[in-house]
Amino acid sequence: MENATKEQILKELFTHFNKGITDVYEKGENNKEIYNSFKYDENTNIHKFELNGIEYCLLESEDEAERIAIDRVKDDLEDSPEMFTQTWLQEFIYISDMDKNCMCNDEEDNIREMVTEDTNIDNFENEEEMNASIDEIVETRLKEYKMALDDPIEYFVNEQGIYTIEDLFKQYWINIDIDEASKDAINIDGWAHFLSHYDGNYDTTTNGLVYFRDC
Repeated sequence: MENATKEQILKELFTHFNKGITDVYEKGENNKEIYNSFKYDENTNIHKFELNGIEYCLLESEDEAERIAIDRVKDDLEDSPEMFTQTWLQEFIYISDMDKNCMCNDEEDNIREMVTEDTNIDNFENEEEMNASIDEIVETRLKEYKMALDDPIEYFVNEQGIYTIEDLFKQYWINIDIDEASKDAINIDGWAHFLSHYDGNYDTTTNGLVYFRDC
């Protein structure tokens, strides 16, 4: 029931819970409680009603529920990415090519300094040969470093121990593919996992209204 009016939704609820009573003003305890408690929210499309003293959230379709759930996950990923399973999330974090190049430029100086300190000129016939060897080692280690940047969590958290997960996500050069991650989260857990917080369950009416217990 996409873009349903308040009256259309109420009639659908009355039919669903009273099996045939569709008049908005029809007498009946279920109808009166639903009618008096119903809150139609055209801004969020998350409507509310009560039945037998229990509060419910209501959405106009499962497609709408999925859309809202994806938006919720996007907000959570932007605000608190550390709350998600890190082995899953690491598939969606990345460092941009521009930031990788900047980081490699900075790291090249560090690598060259360390390699130079560890190199003994006595092992070479001349300085030119030594410098060529240094350049080769630096190039190899720099390639390894750039490849490691493809998996920031593995490199900076697990391998190097430079950051905790929480600190890593605070770095300006860490990006999350929010769109793909949020869609994948819904595909894995279902929209109800992120909206139906009370018990993760939901029900639908004949014409596709979706409702679940509010927490």
